[in-house]
Amino acid sequence: MKKFLLLAAALCFAWSANAQQVEGEEGELVHDVKVLALKYKTGADTSAMKPFEGEIVQKNYYSWPKIVEKFGGAYSGAQNVKTIIKGNKVLTINETEKSYMYQLPDKNEVITYYALLKKGYKQAYKAYNAASATEVTPQNNQQQMKFMYTGKTVKYLGHDCKVYSAKTENNEGGAKTNTTADIYMCTDYQMGGIQQYGAGAMPLKILIQANTKTMLMKINILMAYDTKSVTAREVKDSEFDVPTDIEWIEATDKKILELKKDNIKAMKKKDLLPETKKDDVSFNINEDWNF
Repeated sequence: MKKFLLLAAALCFAWSANAQQVEGEEGELVHDVKVLALKYKTGADTSAMKPFEGEIVQKNYYSWPKIVEKFGGAYSGAQNVKTIIKGNKVLTINETEKSYMYQLPDKNEVITYYALLKKGYKQAYKAYNAASATEVTPQNNQQQMKFMYTGKTVKYLGHDCKVYSAKTENNEGGAKTNTTADIYMCTDYQMGGIQQYGAGAMPLKILIQANTKTMLMKINILMAYDTKSVTAREVKDSEFDVPTDIEWIEATDKKILELKKDNIKAMKKKDLLPETKKDDVSFNINEDWNF
C-alpha cells in the first residue's frame, strides 16, 4: 500500500510538471510513472515549428480514491489551469485552487505559492529538474510506459496533432496495476527547452487511467487534461513578477505536503472544491477524442 501511495502521489503532483528531451526511436514517448517526470521521445523535426510565446488554457479532471485524497494532498474534480510561456520561462496558474508555479531557469528558481494561504516555497531549478530526470534502473524500480504513435493525425483547436497511445501492466507487492494513456501532441509549435511541455511538441489532450487490484481493495485513478485554447501573444516580463507578501516555508517533502493539505482545507472553507459529477468532460473523453 505504501508503494501504491508513492505512485499515486507522483501521478497526482506531476504528470505535466516536468518534461525533458531524451534520445530515442522516432515516434516514441516515455513516461516514468514513479517519478515526477514525463519524458517525450517524439523524434519530431522541429526546424519548421514556430517557437511558442503566449498562454494555454486547460480544463483538467482528476478522480482519486479516498485514501489518496486523505494522505496525498489531492482532491477530485475539474480544475481550470492557465499556463503562460515566454522563452524558457513558464508560469502555471491553477485558477481552481489559486496556486501559482513559476519556472525560471535563468534565475535557477522554481517558485510555488498558494494565494489563499499567502504561503509558498522555493526550489532550485537545476535540482528540481535533476530530481525528475532519474533514469530507470532495477535499483530505483521505476515503471516505464512507452507511448507509440498510432499513425493518426487529427485537427484539434485548429492545430495538427499526432495521436499517441500506451498500455502497461505492473505486478508489485501483491498489487496488479493496469494503466492506459492517450495523448494528442500538437506539432505546430516548437516547444524545446520548455520543461512544462516537453521537446518538439505540445500535448493538447491527455487521458490516463490506472486500475489497481490488491487482495483487499480495488483502486481506480483517472486524470484528464483538456486544452480549451492556445493563444500566441506577446507576454510581458511583468507577468512573471512574484508577489512580495508571501510567507516562504522550507521546501521539504513533508512541509510541501502539509501546505497542499492546508490549501485544500482553505478551499473547502470558501466552497471552492469542485464537484465530481459523472457527466464531467473527462468521463466522456474517449467519445470526444474518437480513440
